[in-house]
Amino acid sequence: MFGWFKKKPLQPPEPPEVLEANALEDEVRMGPGGDDALAAYAALTKLAQAHPEFPDIRRLLANAAMNLVRRCIHERLEDDRAVVEQITQLANDYPDEGIIRECLVHLIWEYAARVPTDDTDQLRALYHQQRGLYRAHAEVRKHASPIVKTATKLMTGHLVNANIPTARELHVEIVSFAQRHPEDGEVQYDRAGSSLNLISRLVTVDDMGPEEHELGRAYLEELEDFAARFPQNSSVQERVEQAREYFE
Repeated sequence: MFGWFKKKPLQPPEPPEVLEANALEDEVRMGPGGDDALAAYAALTKLAQAHPEFPDIRRLLANAAMNLVRRCIHERLEDDRAVVEQITQLANDYPDEGIIRECLVHLIWEYAARVPTDDTDQLRALYHQQRGLYRAHAEVRKHASPIVKTATKLMTGHLVNANIPTARELHVEIVSFAQRHPEDGEVQYDRAGSSLNLISRLVTVDDMGPEEHELGRAYLEELEDFAARFPQNSSVQERVEQAREYFE
């Protein structure tokens, strides 16, 4: 009448190493944060290295990396440079986990945003790391905005240090990113900001002469041509108006 019910087989218990990895991943994701999150992540890294036979630990390590990046971004952990190095090492250790590289390219910008603008050596190293990830990995090409932001800050640093030729070279790279990503409004905004920064430096600083002034006007024309392709992007249009004010 009731029929026979097939008994569901019991799942084997998780190995203790995987249980420990789960606890450490929970600590990174939901714990107090700060140094506790960094310590839990470091312990999970060691556990994954010691037990390559458990793919679940590698998966948990990738989840922990993503959550650590999020916490760094939202909580502004003090030791950001160390976290960049740790996530970089993790991306190298697990090349099949593309999501780690996607997180890394954002984390590098979060760190670069707090580097002094005139520290062009450090900013250059961070930008080159991002650019290398972009060139080598297709999944990173979905994330051009943090790379352009680092490039723009590096360009600003060169302008602050009166290194205008290098700043102009970087502007060319920023324009190239914008051409490859016309759908990304943030990239277009930063590309317009790159022109505005160059124009401001060329036109307003006392040591600039008529030749630099004309170069600034050429950048304005370039910016106007660019902005004409994005009439709905109010942020880009606002930067064009700001640039025009230098020639009124």
